[in-house]
Amino acid sequence: MIKAVTFDLWQTLITEKPEEEERRRSLRYERMLALLSELGKPSTLGALEEAYRACGEWLQEVWKENKDVSTRDQVDFVLRRLDKDLRLSQTDWERLEEAYVSPIRDIPPVALPGAREALRTLSQTGVCLGLICNTGRTPGRVLRPLLEGMGLRAYFKAMAFSDELRVRKPDERIFMKVLADLQTSPEQAVHVGDIAETDVAGAKRAGLLALHLVRDGSKPSPEADGVLRSAAEVPDWIANR
Repeated sequence: MIKAVTFDLWQTLITEKPEEEERRRSLRYERMLALLSELGKPSTLGALEEAYRACGEWLQEVWKENKDVSTRDQVDFVLRRLDKDLRLSQTDWERLEEAYVSPIRDIPPVALPGAREALRTLSQTGVCLGLICNTGRTPGRVLRPLLEGMGLRAYFKAMAFSDELRVRKPDERIFMKVLADLQTSPEQAVHVGDIAETDVAGAKRAGLLALHLVRDGSKPSPEADGVLRSAAEVPDWIANR
């Protein structure tokens, strides 16, 4: 019997247009450069772009090990790349981190069609819901209020963000943390996500069932226990087991 369902976040429950990340990056550059100038530590757009690119390469190497870092660590990397001897107060570091993470509030993601209804239906049937999210440039502390505003957060009894736990899917520890919070065993849970290498493989490694959301002609994972087109199909899949 399925007692808990855990969901991936991006491209499973919420989405964005490709150009929106570019707009956020531009805002991030603009705000960080303005603040550095205000603090008497001016830089150039070219230098910041290079530091940001280098940070992205560093993150990819960290993520290959299924580990993660905080956005404060990311900001520290970028600023040390600009000036390895940079000295700032704690308050100024916090202001720069806020400039780094704030653009998603200006250009927020949207819920995918059927996502909210699926969460509502599952909750009404007594299934416990959890969220397991690999973060990028936006930390869990910013995503939580965004999910609140989208009417999604209230459905989850447990949430795990990789920047806070410092581990990423497919590491089984992030799955087990949410299951522990839900007081549910892996054998009684199913995970739903769109990436075979992280959502499906990670869930199976942790002992959960795994549903692979496949869109745009993507290849279904042979490990998946079910292949769906959207989160809207999850309640029926659970009901028909």
